[in-house]
Amino acid sequence: MQNHPASMGGGNKNFQIAKTCRRIKNNQNTKVKIMLKNNDIKLRPLELEDSDILRKWRFFEDNYDYFYEYTPNSSYSNKSWVQNCLNKTNEINFIITENDSNIDIGMISLLDIDLRNKKCEMGRVLIANDSSRGKGLGTQAIKLILEYAFNHLNLNKVYCEVFADNLRALNSYKKIGFVQDGLFKNHIYKNGEYKDIAHLSIEKENFRQGINK
Repeated sequence: MQNHPASMGGGNKNFQIAKTCRRIKNNQNTKVKIMLKNNDIKLRPLELEDSDILRKWRFFEDNYDYFYEYTPNSSYSNKSWVQNCLNKTNEINFIITENDSNIDIGMISLLDIDLRNKKCEMGRVLIANDSSRGKGLGTQAIKLILEYAFNHLNLNKVYCEVFADNLRALNSYKKIGFVQDGLFKNHIYKNGEYKDIAHLSIEKENFRQGINK
């Protein structure tokens, strides 16, 4: 879960994104929550009350290696981080919930939303519960958020970054239709070594073709 600088652009773009985020938050306040869902999972908007479970997820030993950060957060600083995410007008964050158990199992986000150039980053992708892994739920969450990005926000491209040695994630993204655009050598210092980062992207037309196969 990295901190991402705000996209450059005009006030009108930020106003449109703010309206999208505000619409979600207004629905939360009236208890009518927008949810993206299929038969197995749903994506609900992130809330400040999710701060504690996010902090727990972020520092599970099995999860921590996949994040860029290296400093554990206090409960206070993590809540401030969540509030900052909610205040931003160029990102939308979702909690992944299993339908059958109604248990929250992870997170996924659209970051640096750029309506002028019709692109954004997909990030903070996490299935946190061991019991929920290996079921394809992460792949389903990615497909749901891509449908939202392409069909609701009318974006043309979604890109992401992943540690190059995270072969499981790389293979999952490529099966969905992401292509690797490049490799950032020795890009992130983590656990005493510099690590390579793979940059991947998918465009709306390629996603549609994959859905229709």
